[in-house]
Amino acid sequence: MRRRDTLKLLLAPLGAPARANGAMPLPAKAAVADPQLSQALQNAGPAVRRVLADATFEPQILWTRFARDAHGQWQAKVTQQWGVQQQRWFAAASFIKLPVAALLGEVLCRRGLVNQINDLHLHVDRADACAPLPQGPSWPLASLLRAMLVVSDNRSYNALVELLGSDAVHARLAEIGYPDSRIGARLGCAAATRPGKLAARLTDSRGHLLWDSPAIPEEKPQPFPFGVAQKGRAWLQNGELIAGPRDFTTSNFMPLNEVHRMTMELGSGSAPAENAFVLCPAMREWLRATMLMTPRQCADTRCGQWPDDHGKWLIASDAQGHLPASLDIASKNAQAFGYLGDSAFIVDNARNLAFGLSASIFVDRDGVLNDGRYAYTDIGRPFLRELGAAILAFERRAE
Repeated sequence: MRRRDTLKLLLAPLGAPARANGAMPLPAKAAVADPQLSQALQNAGPAVRRVLADATFEPQILWTRFARDAHGQWQAKVTQQWGVQQQRWFAAASFIKLPVAALLGEVLCRRGLVNQINDLHLHVDRADACAPLPQGPSWPLASLLRAMLVVSDNRSYNALVELLGSDAVHARLAEIGYPDSRIGARLGCAAATRPGKLAARLTDSRGHLLWDSPAIPEEKPQPFPFGVAQKGRAWLQNGELIAGPRDFTTSNFMPLNEVHRMTMELGSGSAPAENAFVLCPAMREWLRATMLMTPRQCADTRCGQWPDDHGKWLIASDAQGHLPASLDIASKNAQAFGYLGDSAFIVDNARNLAFGLSASIFVDRDGVLNDGRYAYTDIGRPFLRELGAAILAFERRAE
């Protein structure tokens, strides 16, 4: 078969994915690539070709092309997709940290605290905490936000979410058009354990109370919005193999299209005409700048010593672990239970072009979840790097 014919066969619409989510029904829509995305992927690397030819990897891709408007602001023009299924469960993992940061930003703006952000300290009543929290009696708020967004620190997320509480998170997300996102579970807390919202306080460095967020003994359950969410053939827990699919119905969840939309708004720094976060300009810029950071650009010790691509997987780094200096990559990545994803707004300053790219892939090896046997490094990460390279190359050819 000639190479051109092979590519046509590979990039043809895939059949419906296997019923990989246990008892949860899947929508009938097949994994279909929009025409321009198919064209862009024709020169993609072997990992992309392998993944898109096998529906068991559950690939989802969203690509938005941008152009500058009359005021020099980046505006979305068209979005292409592959395999996006709104009602299929996948592990949103650390994608959920993005809305927590944005919603906290809204409150800081409303309370007039943005200009004091580096002087704010968070205190959480840890007596009834079921999830791990950072060490110490209190923590600088800006440091927690940076650690959560730049290196995806789970303890920082657990502390920050107590300022808002699950009930307030979901009420506000529904108001601005994110009806299917579910952010009720703390990270590292058993799914069956529901401690409610812990009491939290925000003070300045002198201890003056600026925001008192009281405890809520019982929060509303936030189940998967499309029924039962089950995954895998078995589950490993404390060295014991538990047969049968794992129930993720009460776990955190964000459909990839909601992740993508949120990244495009926050990563570009430009609010859409409607259904946007109500952020003051200073907070919007602070969040965008933080999403752009690599660990070496983050001065906080919480960010640690990691290479540039520790949290940015769509663009390859060089031998020194540095990403291209000409690219601005405002992003959030996610990894859990065999799912790997990244969502980014990317600006090529040398070419004056921008695009948004979000993708998720499932790379479990054996159907046993929580056993650590996932093909993150040999399939997942290469897939994301090759995908980013293919889209970037297409954007540069088309400019």
